[in-house]
Amino acid sequence: MSDQSTNNVTMRQYETLYILRPELDEETSCGLMRKMKEWVEDQGGKSVQVLCWGRKKLVWPRKDVRKGLFVQHTYVGKPNTVAAYERQLDVDERVLLRQTITLKHEVDPEKVQPLPDQFAPMKDPADAAAKSAEKAEKKAFKRDDQEISNEE
Repeated sequence: MSDQSTNNVTMRQYETLYILRPELDEETSCGLMRKMKEWVEDQGGKSVQVLCWGRKKLVWPRKDVRKGLFVQHTYVGKPNTVAAYERQLDVDERVLLRQTITLKHEVDPEKVQPLPDQFAPMKDPADAAAKSAEKAEKKAFKRDDQEISNEE
């Protein structure tokens, strides 16, 4: 077995998806995401990427809330990192839900390249496409109106 460890402890790659309360402003939500990223690094782990997916509808209401701010955090840490990470989220009342999966069981943290973080909500491609189609429809409608008025 190759030495894929820090202080002889095997590192693993995890992905945690957590959902924040939807009413949080951008400064507060970004602050929490940065706090969790720094927490992983303080524990001897390595943050790979934090992605804010934006506000989305929950499948079922949670704590009388129907929407949430979805955040995906990929990181490398020791096997006990997940339990402690999830405890950090559980005690924070701004967090509605959280779920973690193991992506890789043995990882050399030196070989894992961090990816750019995105703390601001991502633009939903479907929303962008719908807005683009709406703009095109309005332009076409204006052109049709102009042609009708010119014919009269």
